[in-house]
Amino acid sequence: MINTSTMAVSICDVQNYEWTSQRLWGHHIDTAAKSQTDVYSIDIQGWILGRSSRDVDAVEIVHEGTVIQNTSLGISRPDVATAYSKVAHAEHSGFRATVSVLPMKPEIQLFVQAILQDDSRVEIGVIQARRHALQSNFQPRLQPLILANLGRSGSTWLTQLLGEHPQITTYHPFQYEPRVASYWMEILRVLSDPASYLQSISTERGDPYWWIGDKHASHLPLFATSDPLMHRWLGREAIEELAGFCQSRIEKFYEQAADAQGKRKPLYFAERYYGTSRFATMVMWELYSQARQIILVRDLRDMLCSMLAFNKKTRLTRFGRERVNSDEDFVHHIGLLYRDLLRMWKASEGKVYLLRYEDLVLRPQEALTSIMKYLEVDYDSATIRLMLQTAMEKATELQHQHKTSTSLKASIGRWQRDLDPLLQALCQDVFGDVLEGFGYVK
Repeated sequence: MINTSTMAVSICDVQNYEWTSQRLWGHHIDTAAKSQTDVYSIDIQGWILGRSSRDVDAVEIVHEGTVIQNTSLGISRPDVATAYSKVAHAEHSGFRATVSVLPMKPEIQLFVQAILQDDSRVEIGVIQARRHALQSNFQPRLQPLILANLGRSGSTWLTQLLGEHPQITTYHPFQYEPRVASYWMEILRVLSDPASYLQSISTERGDPYWWIGDKHASHLPLFATSDPLMHRWLGREAIEELAGFCQSRIEKFYEQAADAQGKRKPLYFAERYYGTSRFATMVMWELYSQARQIILVRDLRDMLCSMLAFNKKTRLTRFGRERVNSDEDFVHHIGLLYRDLLRMWKASEGKVYLLRYEDLVLRPQEALTSIMKYLEVDYDSATIRLMLQTAMEKATELQHQHKTSTSLKASIGRWQRDLDPLLQALCQDVFGDVLEGFGYVK
């Protein structure tokens, strides 16, 4: 049975800011500091009273600069009506929002802000909380090997190599883009949000995706007081059971793959996350006690060359180039993601293995030996040589459509030949510190 003796969320502090807007009579966040909840969500309640009934359009909950929920005023507040007896609309100045904390880091900071009629925002306060790690009853036989990287960093080749180890399972990296773990973790993220699971008991939406919900607060009665047993089951126990189900689907997929490959006792399943699956990566570390992660990096300038060359070769526009207007903007776009990888590595406290593409290409035996030591699996020289030989034999045909340089070694330092001098200078000026952080120099 899951140990639910530990509360899921602790509210550490609630600060109500002094209001300065001439458009407000007042406001208050009622969520109690030093309180706890045994569900993976936080109920945020309070009131905001505009000078006129039209001054406040809505209330937003903001996490890490992103609006995660929007709710309107309208909840009855007799106490506010008494305090502001001369303000006719004070009676319905209350708001309530229920936000999922699972997509958030353990240390949580939520800002509450009013949207005024002119679309300006007024922050009314902040809630600081801490959540307990997600748990489930599932007992995994395989542990995740999380491969975090950006595109064109050599992740397909690395995955092919890893899959040749008898204790690591992968699935046809040159033929498919397996994201089995990301897929099921994304299902977990969506279905564990109150905006989704509360749709199971009441919905006002009729569209095909009504069960997902949206960023608007539910108008249901407050579950914590109206039906505490169902509140706990939906908000915690059902989520932990769902997490276990998602884990079982991931494991079943990779067990099937391992059987097909003749691997009888694999320890890991390796999958690429491309540096974007923040929720999946975070929850994997919480659900699996022996999870491991490799951050694969490549010289930003070579990576850009490869991205641009691959787009030209395939006549497709990928890797985010389709979202920007120029190659200069693309440098900034990729550079910010590159910086995120550096931040992830620095914050890993030694738990994550940093692998440079250049080391994998120029010193493959040494690099693979070091990785296997990190994973605590067999790393004798015969195993490593066989991994390299078998991967090379299998990949020879498959690599033709994938590569953009004549050889792996030729792909290193290609930026000096292929990258426009203006883009070279831009990379150095804007992201030189990140290059140095990963061990690259001019």
